Amino acid sequence: MQEDVRIVLEELPTGRQKLEVRRVNEVVSLEGIMDSSSHLQELQINDCNGLMSLPWGGLLSALKSVSIHLSRELELPIDTNYSSLETLSLWQSCDSLRFFPLELFPKLKDLRITSCRNLECLTVPEEHEPDLVISKIQIWWCNKFVSFPKGGLRAPSLTSLEVGFCESLTSLPDKMHLLLPSLLTLRIEFCGQIESFPEGGLPSKLNSLSIQCCDKLFANRIGWGLQNHDSLTTLSIGGVPKGVKSFPEAGFLPTGLIDLRIYHFQDLKSLDKNGFQHLTSLEKLYLWRCKKLEHMPEEGLPASLSLVEIEKLSFAEKRVEKEKRKRMAQDCSRPQHND
Repeated sequence: MQEDVRIVLEELPTGRQKLEVRRVNEVVSLEGIMDSSSHLQELQINDCNGLMSLPWGGLLSALKSVSIHLSRELELPIDTNYSSLETLSLWQSCDSLRFFPLELFPKLKDLRITSCRNLECLTVPEEHEPDLVISKIQIWWCNKFVSFPKGGLRAPSLTSLEVGFCESLTSLPDKMHLLLPSLLTLRIEFCGQIESFPEGGLPSKLNSLSIQCCDKLFANRIGWGLQNHDSLTTLSIGGVPKGVKSFPEAGFLPTGLIDLRIYHFQDLKSLDKNGFQHLTSLEKLYLWRCKKLEHMPEEGLPASLSLVEIEKLSFAEKRVEKEKRKRMAQDCSRPQHND
């Protein structure tokens, strides 16, 4: 075996076992240990790019946690039931995977897929019963990912959904407002083909929303209906294309907003005080890398605001220089006293 190969079978406090495999490229190296690990519950595969398969045997029904990183050739079987699996993380791995059948993972709570080159969709048969128990989904850097399950994602326990750098994705799960009643966090980044939120809008309990570099979605922001979401307390919007010189529009933001983050607005020159007047709960305002910003409202910002953070803004630098020149002028105008 090559240098830095690591195969470690660890006994967990629960009496179960955890297997860590690193830089193993021949399945024969694992056959003995996996066949004899009848109590294996956690499996970590890392940097096994030459490994194409595993001697799964009967382990698939017993595993509770699987992590596969940097193992692009490895195939994840999708013709069996992962009846005990609760956590699955795929990172730059399993490039043969095109469809992820959620119905085969009845106890899955945490799904994280990053840079799975050929993943196209998550699937669940429309007639599938019972509801999924999953609570967290992350899909990142999957350029061929195009869709969530047809008819929506029946996941009443889902609290966090994050999707980023999925260039082919055109829409979020259907009927989010009905099928994802527990959703608290929604994060969408660099998904340029998404044009709008699903019909019916966002889930009523959503309290944190982050939108970055989604040009088409931002262009339709008036249709987001954020003003109707009293539960939304944290909003982050960034990566806005050219043309937006003033933000936010009057009535756009929800009244219960506490934390507002605005960043990478290429042409933003001023904040519209009319967009802040109804934000009686706003406490924190962050402005990052809006280099053309020249004007902050002298009036109209909420009295509740306790923190304003501005980073790398040209107008701030100009203000500092202006103050320096003012002090220099004052110094020069003072009468000189000769001894």
